[in-house]
Amino acid sequence: MTILLRNLALKEPASGYLQPLTVAMQYFGQPIRWLTDTQVASAIKPIYSKVHPDLFGQYPRAQYINEASLMTLRSHLNTLLEKRQPRSTTLQFYVRDDTSGELDVVTVALTHSEIRSTLQSVLSSFKLPLAPLSKMVEASHDARGPDRTIIYTGRINDAWDHYEPKQRLTLHDWLMKNMWRAEQQTRAAAPVRKDIARLKQRLRTELGVSTVTSDIATSTTRLRGCLSGVLELYRDYRDLGTMLAGRRLHFGNVTGVSLSGAVVLGTAEVKSQWLSFIQQLAEVDAMLSRIPDLQRAVSIGLRGIHVTHRKFGGSVVARGYGHDLKRLVTALSDHRGRHGLPQHWPPSLSHLQLVVEPAWGPMSLSPTGQLLVPSSCPAAQLLTFVSDHLQQAPALLLTYSQETEREKSLHALCQSVFSLEMLEKDDSVVPLEMISCLGRLLAAADTLLPLLTGARVWVTKYYAVMLDGEICLPWHWDMGDEEMRDLMKGGA
Repeated sequence: MTILLRNLALKEPASGYLQPLTVAMQYFGQPIRWLTDTQVASAIKPIYSKVHPDLFGQYPRAQYINEASLMTLRSHLNTLLEKRQPRSTTLQFYVRDDTSGELDVVTVALTHSEIRSTLQSVLSSFKLPLAPLSKMVEASHDARGPDRTIIYTGRINDAWDHYEPKQRLTLHDWLMKNMWRAEQQTRAAAPVRKDIARLKQRLRTELGVSTVTSDIATSTTRLRGCLSGVLELYRDYRDLGTMLAGRRLHFGNVTGVSLSGAVVLGTAEVKSQWLSFIQQLAEVDAMLSRIPDLQRAVSIGLRGIHVTHRKFGGSVVARGYGHDLKRLVTALSDHRGRHGLPQHWPPSLSHLQLVVEPAWGPMSLSPTGQLLVPSSCPAAQLLTFVSDHLQQAPALLLTYSQETEREKSLHALCQSVFSLEMLEKDDSVVPLEMISCLGRLLAAADTLLPLLTGARVWVTKYYAVMLDGEICLPWHWDMGDEEMRDLMKGGA
């Protein structure tokens, strides 16, 4: 028996770890039974009447997903019929509700290693009767042929399952599995968006605010609560209309006033904190009005350098910002009076951008080419820092400007090609990363168009479906080796 099993092991592929008892039983002539191709086709025929792509001509995304899922299902069943072990997967199918006529989604998990149990699982997912499948009699075949070839139906053991290589997550696969949920949540959030538009109009009409905006990350539910909160404040404090009349209103992370004069209300704060801040707007405006003069003084002290704020990050002006600028102006004036400016500096530094940060901020060169300096840094160190980046900073600024224009062009093209309802990005995604993402989306448009058309897309660094139906895609999404090869062939 031992010699027999050793000989059998030599006949088996290296990838198969068969149970010895199963091999021995098959070798000694126990007949093996399985369903035929015709029986499998008959078993899944009722599913076609529910999910056939021709039934969803008015819904291109559902049509595409059903067609792709049917192809995967057929391939999975064929693999089982050929006595091979397929990879476990999960499929999504759009179906029409018999009562409401609305589209719903059926999830089918393909995890079984035998054809009959797989068919039972698929039919159960669609709530179809199993009786026709139970009546099917499996064909009998003798495992011992003239060439003594062994045909097996046993499971591969747990060790092989454990070492099975992990499949990479591609954008196409993720969209196939998640766009139905995004569509459901988009439909569920539609009344909330409609209510938001109504509340914004009330703020413009009743309080006289010029515009109402919010951070991209603000959920629709929270934004609606914030808009209602301001209107409730106005109902109790009518002077609010006078204080906010003609102002731009923005809902963000923290409460304050932006450099452009917009009133920013923190979405995590309570109405009493908003009211307290709005009542002090006159003092904040007085502080804000002095900032341009202080920025101009810093600019003059550094040969016309352009003093501005960060291209990415918080836009709210801190209450101590004016004091920070004033302190830096004093330090520069004292140092310039004693030591002057570096002799090797050009006559003008207007081509450079300087961002004066709070006292605890670092001194660094941003990827966009801006010089970031804390207001508390000694003047001598500031001048040395500027000297060290006279060449690098302008080059980064130029590159950033070129990349921004390229990003704008690809953004408009991508939004048009995919008919996207929204296309935004997180502040952490720099232009070069956005260019890479949008360029690859356009290159794979033939494959991704049915899935992304009309979607609300937010480019970030992770995959997610937001509560209001927006989908988050990582800028470095993976299109898969096979898709990449097809694109390269097409490009060639």
